[in-house]
Amino acid sequence: EDYHLNKFILSNGARASDYFHAQFSRETLESATATTILELSPVCADCVPALLDYMYEGTVELEECSVLPLLELARRLIVPALGRQCDEWVTKALNDSSGS
Repeated sequence: EDYHLNKFILSNGARASDYFHAQFSRETLESATATTILELSPVCADCVPALLDYMYEGTVELEECSVLPLLELARRLIVPALGRQCDEWVTKALNDSSGS
């Protein structure tokens, strides 16, 4: 799937990706052509819209079926704020399940 995205949103601010920041802040083929190609597993690829909602809007709905692929994306693309939210969701879910 192709996405046409704003470099500034991807690489700056509290919800930014350090991966994209590094890509766009130095002279690379990707920064020169404004094209970045990511190879993702199908499960992670399905979560890209949720990742982009988070980066653009600041909202993400974490669910059992999406939290681990989103966590993988957050770690791979170095989006610390989303990674923390995913970690907190998983920790709470594990605590809730062990307390039942």
